[in-house]
Amino acid sequence: MMRRLAVTAVLAATLALAGCGDETEPKDDEPAGLLQRSDLPEVEDVTVSDQPRVTATTCPAMTSEWNLAVSEEFRSAEYQLADGSLVRSSIQGPASGSDMIEPTFTRLAAMIDECAGTTLRNGTFERLDALTDGQLGFVATQENENGTQVTERAYARVDDQLAVSVTVVHTGDGEPAVSAADLLPTAVERASAA
Repeated sequence: MMRRLAVTAVLAATLALAGCGDETEPKDDEPAGLLQRSDLPEVEDVTVSDQPRVTATTCPAMTSEWNLAVSEEFRSAEYQLADGSLVRSSIQGPASGSDMIEPTFTRLAAMIDECAGTTLRNGTFERLDALTDGQLGFVATQENENGTQVTERAYARVDDQLAVSVTVVHTGDGEPAVSAADLLPTAVERASAA
């Protein structure tokens, strides 16, 4: 009799737990303050991180860009889009050794200017002109085994302590479904509201 009660209890608990799984709300992958799925075309996958990551360009002056992103406030989400493009939305605080975001923008502007004035062997590097005052960005191309990779990255201040960056990476023929310049205002709005 005791064994039958134990089996019945286990079976009832299993069925109850299985039923609970159907009532679970969908989980949001993206932290508040970053671009959300609803801001983008069809998203196939999302990866969230608190570790800085940048898409490398062929301009040597941009190699220290990663160091400017290292901060306690750093958050990032990468969205793999159905068209094959990758979108990265990030929030960052002041670079190490600073308490304001302005020195980060000063260094970024100098790196972008240096790269835009350089002839590169395996690609191109240009300032992103489709931005408003106070925003920075670039478009870099490089050849790889899958064709031409185009990286568009845009930065904007949220306030004296925070900045956002949006990166769109597209490889191969055609145009990406979105641009970093077009997504930047939404990224600033999301970060400001968080």
